[in-house]
Amino acid sequence: MPSLSYSFAWILSDSTRIDFLAIDTTILADPAAAGATKDETESHWRWIENRLKAASGGNLIVYGHHAIYSSGTHGDNQILIDRLQPLPCRS
Repeated sequence: MPSLSYSFAWILSDSTRIDFLAIDTTILADPAAAGATKDETESHWRWIENRLKAASGGNLIVYGHHAIYSSGTHGDNQILIDRLQPLPCRS
């Protein structure tokens, strides 16, 4: 992985484009654990929004470490539910 957050596109043999967006969910879900300031966290939110707007359209895969919904001990992440989940539909 080239960095904590990055994007790239993959072109299939039939010319279908798939955009990938790897995001640092730690800075979003738990900024204190990431050692991030509020400005750094907000800057990351803006980066994600800009990358989503730049995606070509139909085929977008967004992934990160922290789950939005989880039946595990950590449970659901309300910050990601409220702010991250709606973004791909909005952009």
